[in-house]
Amino acid sequence: MRRLAALLLGLAACAGASLSACAGPGASEVAPGRDAVAVVALGPQDALAGPEAEEAARALAERLRAEVAAVLPDGLAAGETALFKRLDRRAGGVWSASPLNALDFSGVAWGGGVVATLVTDRHALVSAHVPREAGSVLTFVTRDGWPVERRVAAKAVLGRVAGTNVDLAVLTLEAPVPSSVAVYPLGAIDADVARALRGREAPLVVTYAGRNATLGTVFGATDGGRRLVLAAGSARLGLPEAVGHEAAWGDSGHP
Repeated sequence: MRRLAALLLGLAACAGASLSACAGPGASEVAPGRDAVAVVALGPQDALAGPEAEEAARALAERLRAEVAAVLPDGLAAGETALFKRLDRRAGGVWSASPLNALDFSGVAWGGGVVATLVTDRHALVSAHVPREAGSVLTFVTRDGWPVERRVAAKAVLGRVAGTNVDLAVLTLEAPVPSSVAVYPLGAIDADVARALRGREAPLVVTYAGRNATLGTVFGATDGGRRLVLAAGSARLGLPEAVGHEAAWGDSGHP
């Protein structure tokens, strides 16, 4: 399920750059301690030809729909959005029976009103404006419910990437997380692929501040096509409005 989670989870601050296995070139390096994890550098990319971008976007949208259908064959009910029965920083948590927990959310740092998302075993992404400074502590919860704490050693704000303002920061942890905590590698996506996804209703799993998750829909692209935008709610996926979510304070940085 770790691979599935890596495919479906994307940080809202730069969702277009956070889909794994996407088309498009990008410089990459292997994350320390995780030979199978590749981290793709955010930066200028060579544009794909129009037909290539259209085909890549179509294939990506179909793959995402297939992955969601495999996890949610019966859809998602309003009472199934909560990911935890109980969550405590010191004691850990008890995951709920939500079908969304077929995915692995252990690489999401919960608590404190803001979150961070692991892209390597020692690096996490967070929105730049949230208070996750050096010295703060991130708490992850393993699939077995155990808490894993890591202190932030440094915070680097990206600012501008490829001429675009990005509300995104990279946190470096004092020590890597163990293999029991998921990592969600970044994947390259060409700007033209992002544009071509407009109107294809490609789904993404989105978590939010209430320790819940729902499905969003890619409906467009901004910033020259380098950042995807998630539609609020999930009506276009045929799911009940009750499982939709309007963005609210505290959601910034959720994957």
